[in-house]
Parts: sequence; C-alpha cells; structure tokens
Amino acid sequence: SGNREPDHDMGAAIMAEAFKRGLSMNIVKMPGMGGVFRIAPPLTISSEELDQGISIIGDAVKACVTR
Repeated sequence: SGNREPDHDMGAAIMAEAFKRGLSMNIVKMPGMGGVFRIAPPLTISSEELDQGISIIGDAVKACVTR
C-alpha cells in the first residue's frame, strides 16, 4: 500500500470482478508503464454504455480493495 510495485493478485482480482459485473478487460504490459488494464469498446459505444463500463471498473476496484 502506497508503493508503485505491481500487485498481480490485485490486478487479477479486479479483472475477475469486472468480468462478473459484465465488463471484459485484461492486463497488458506497456513499455515503461508496467501492467495496465486494457478495455476495447467498439467505436459505436454510446455515452451511457461508456459510463456503465467506467462505473463497473470503479465498483470492481472498490470491491477488491475492501476485501
């Protein structure tokens, strides 16, 4: 907590929790950034769908951090 070291278990838990809530995302390694979450919504996504996806990510993070 408070460090910038990757927490692979937490990342996997957030990814699984988001999937349970209906959002598919994965973790990819980016040069110079380490692991990041990647989502790939279609170009035709509506504002409401985008808001829902962002809300799912937030809820998944909250659920995993408070465990």
